[in-house]
Amino acid sequence: QISDDGRGMPPEDVELINRADFSHIPDGQHVGIRNSVQRLKYYYGEHAFLEVESQLDIGTTFTIGFPYDLEVEKI
Repeated sequence: QISDDGRGMPPEDVELINRADFSHIPDGQHVGIRNSVQRLKYYYGEHAFLEVESQLDIGTTFTIGFPYDLEVEKI
């Protein structure tokens, strides 16, 4: 999780990110978030997620999740 106590995000941006629907967003907007979601899905498929919670004038929290295996492969 990554959190801040900044200005927050508008609810429509939070919804867009949580749906991972960037299809109607003009190029140049939300580039970092868009790339992060695409890479998570590319490497981990539907097992990965990025969720955002935010309140205006209070702050924002991003939660990123993906599968991992603590077993070390023996060579």
